[in-house]
Order: sequence, then C-alpha cells, then structure tokens
Amino acid sequence: MELCGGTHIENTKDIRMFKIISEGSVASGIRRIEAVTDKAAIDIINQQQAALKDIYAILKCKPQDAANKLKTLISDFDRLGKKLRQAALKEARRSVETLIKEAEKINGIFFIFSKLEGADPALLRNAIDVIREKLKDKDWIAMLISVYDKQAYLILAMSTDMVKKGFNSGTLISKIASAAGCSGGGKPDMAQGGIKDISDLKSMLDKGKKIILKELGTSSKVPPSSTKT
Repeated sequence: MELCGGTHIENTKDIRMFKIISEGSVASGIRRIEAVTDKAAIDIINQQQAALKDIYAILKCKPQDAANKLKTLISDFDRLGKKLRQAALKEARRSVETLIKEAEKINGIFFIFSKLEGADPALLRNAIDVIREKLKDKDWIAMLISVYDKQAYLILAMSTDMVKKGFNSGTLISKIASAAGCSGGGKPDMAQGGIKDISDLKSMLDKGKKIILKELGTSSKVPPSSTKT
C-alpha cells in the first residue's frame, strides 16, 4: 500500500487544520483524496456552517431537528407527488377517450394525431395503453406529441394487427425524424422520439400525418389534428 501526500512538510503541526473535501477513483486500484489545510480549511468550514444556518432558517427548526424535519418534508413531497400523478393519469385517460371518439376512420383504420399538453413520456405511454385497451379489436395508429419541462416528446404506436400486416412504428418514426429534424426509434408496435425544435409542433404533427398516410397507402385526406390539455 502506498500513500503519497503531495507537498511535504517538516511537521504535521504546520498544516494546522486538515479538511477532506472529496474522495474518488482515478484508476483501477487507485483512489484520490483531496483536502485543504490551514486557512483554506477554516474558510470551507465557515462556508458550510453558513449554508447550514440558512438551511435551519428555511426549515424553521433547530439544528438537532433538521434531519427529522427533512425526512417529513420528503415524505410529504412523495405523497403529494403520487396524488398529482394519479390525477394526471385520470386526466390523460379522459383526454385520450375523447380523442378516440373523435378519431378519423380511413379504410377501416382509426387514426389519432394529437398534442397532449403537459404530458411526460410516461404519461404518453399510458395514453397509448388506453388506446390499446379501448381499440383492442380495431386497426389503429396513433401519433402523440407533448411538451414537458421544456422538452418535446413524440410517441408513435399501432395495433398488433397493423404490425402483422407489415407496418412498423420504428420504421415510420425514423422517416418522420428524418423529415422533421428529430430523433426516434423503437419496436414495431411502439416507438418514441425527441423533438429538437418545439416552436412549431403543429407543423411537426402534420408532417408525421402525411408520412404515415403515404406509407399506409390510405386516402390523401388527412385527419385533423387536435390539442388536449
């Protein structure tokens, strides 16, 4: 075992205070400990104490009660997050059920093209699950777009029977991505993508429609897109 201390000193008393600030791996079997000494160590401790003082003030508690207060806040946050998630799922389900009722049917295929406001990728996938449930005995294809946390997401899915007929969500989303400047890929029954330019998602949705309808060889009539909040 080898220990290299870097700068050498005559006596350890010369460093006065010693404060470790980080520790990590730099190579196989080698770890690095970084520390400061003397006045630099005192400065860091003072900064940490000031930060802790601010935390105690925000939490409105004494130092000895801070840990329990944080645990309670995190627990409350998780509980409220679950409730919000459940509410979002219910609202997404209602929106999708409306989209299904309004879906355009061309040559026996149900088409759903829509932007769902505020849906994260998980909610988009949940929306697809609802469509599968409601249209389980039908031929359908759905393209959903959403903006969540300043990011735009795209999901494309189709019924199992559509896949059996030779259509592929992954292939379709790749073509849409190529034409619209986004990225995407996935399985035959469902594919996902990310959209770089979120300024004109309506145009993105229209491009996707045209590509899908062309690939499926349907009528030139394009189903109307819709936006659900």
